[in-house]
Amino acid sequence: MLYLAQDFFGVRERVAADPALRGRAVIVPPVITRGREWRPGRHVLVDLGGLHNPCWLPDDAVAYARLMLTAVRASVPPDLSLIVATSRTIAAGLDAPDVGTYDHATMLELMGTAAYACMTSGLGNIYDAAATGVPTLWLPAANDSQPAQARLLCRHGYCDAYLDWADIGLPVDYHDPTPVVAQAISRVVREVSDEQRLQALLAGRLAELTAGLGVTAGRARALTDRFGQGGTRQAAEAVVRWFERSR
Repeated sequence: MLYLAQDFFGVRERVAADPALRGRAVIVPPVITRGREWRPGRHVLVDLGGLHNPCWLPDDAVAYARLMLTAVRASVPPDLSLIVATSRTIAAGLDAPDVGTYDHATMLELMGTAAYACMTSGLGNIYDAAATGVPTLWLPAANDSQPAQARLLCRHGYCDAYLDWADIGLPVDYHDPTPVVAQAISRVVREVSDEQRLQALLAGRLAELTAGLGVTAGRARALTDRFGQGGTRQAAEAVVRWFERSR
């Protein structure tokens, strides 16, 4: 079995520490190509990708998306429009005219021309922010892996802004087992959704954290200098070499 991993903070160390991966793992640069320089337009992009997981019911994912969208709507300056991207299932649940599903090329175009973006902190979104240079606020966690990735960005200086549930007084212990974390996030989402004071607090924190975004390109842009780019070709070459050796 061949194990392919995109390079990121701690990946090489984790691979090296796992005896089962010795001789089977290939670490490749991010599977992105850095695009043209960021050119801010008059829209804010909300990317609600990565919400579906086996520990969440579809209704939980829709509830999270609705809560985030409500908060972002309340925080966006009136001279900027909103474009929201998510899966077809969640888009159907939200049933709003500015919510849609887009292919990856369109997403990169929307990021590269956004005044700023509010996104979930999955690795795909992180590296798309690096490819496009869009200034980004990373939204509160929708699973147990997202906060670790956002905190690594912050720790190493590649984060523009990050909002955690703890910032509105509702901390989640992300060290718990994955199903427990998912249940905790669901409880927090329901609590905030049912309490106008918490909704206002969430929107206020979003407004504070995004107030300075849109002046310069996002800090994630520099991830391509640290970890490279063009990993798609290197991953394909590694697969071909693996099959050739396995004959």
